[in-house]
Amino acid sequence: MKKVLAGILLLAIFLTDTLQAKQGKKRNLGIYMASEAAEGLFLYSWMVPLALKVQNNDDAFAEILFITPITWVGLAYLNSTFAPEITNSMVLSSLYGATSGAVQGALSGDRDTRWRFGFLLSALENFGNFHLFGTLHLNTATVERWRNFAELGMFHVYLFDNLKGDYAPLYGLVSVLESYGSIPIFMKDIHATWGDAFFENISTFTIFKSVWLISTGINDTIFDVNDTYRITSGLISTSLGFGLGYYLSRKYDLSIGAAMLILGISSTLEAAAISSDFIMRVGDIWSGSYNSHKKSYPLIVGGVLLPVLTYGGYFIFAHNEERQDLQHNTGRLNIYVNPVATMALLKTNHKGHSSIPLMTLNLSF
Repeated sequence: MKKVLAGILLLAIFLTDTLQAKQGKKRNLGIYMASEAAEGLFLYSWMVPLALKVQNNDDAFAEILFITPITWVGLAYLNSTFAPEITNSMVLSSLYGATSGAVQGALSGDRDTRWRFGFLLSALENFGNFHLFGTLHLNTATVERWRNFAELGMFHVYLFDNLKGDYAPLYGLVSVLESYGSIPIFMKDIHATWGDAFFENISTFTIFKSVWLISTGINDTIFDVNDTYRITSGLISTSLGFGLGYYLSRKYDLSIGAAMLILGISSTLEAAAISSDFIMRVGDIWSGSYNSHKKSYPLIVGGVLLPVLTYGGYFIFAHNEERQDLQHNTGRLNIYVNPVATMALLKTNHKGHSSIPLMTLNLSF
């Protein structure tokens, strides 16, 4: 019941701020408040009780679950008053900061402090990113690349995590350093679109996922027992993946909708390969013929098809950019063949005379 009441209050606040935004108070204010309301309801409402260690007290836990979303919306609204404007990149960076910060902090702390670190780092990156990306006037592509390198930072520490020693506290630190270190590198790339940077994230992990699927299909323990193979393949494949994605984004434009569609297609293929492998293993166990060294062809086929569908989908949906300077333009030759004229050539019985262009050439510099 309290959850329902909290949802109603948050909806009322969202509608009020949306009306204020439409009246010209501040563009994107309603979107920002809706985003923060969702974070308060689905992220902080359970993270704060865990950070305060009141989960064993049912009454206190319920009260905090009820109060946290409302309090968070109030803090977010107060935070918005310090910004002269609210851009799309500010809203997106705030959302990414909240979620990435929660993971970074939770992975950095031990069993007793992980949720405290998670909440503190999430709140800092949430409100900090909002003002940082707004002050620097950064675009959504830079925000997306920030998220990509935050994930890469956590992935890089994962690669070394099985080595001797406890590297868990480095998860958050390396991720923070890599994510914020990417800002001065890419902040001047004003031509990249949100979809370009989103695809860079897809491409970064596509080759690694392909290697993982094929390798696991051949030997399902190689990533667990062979540290050298895991580290080498992970570093090389993600570097190649990002490099290829960045190269393509410099040559072509991709909309965010098309990038998300490509992600959906590749994720569906991954899920199909893994679920098929799981079903086959369960069947083998049920029949008593399970063999851990048996090759998994669903994983192997999925690993082969994954980059094909991902990059094939990119070339289907991407289009050539038209923003090159003349000094960097190498020219373009377009050839168009008229299908009507082609069919006319196949006719053996021509009546009358007509002029239909068979082919047109367009050379631009």
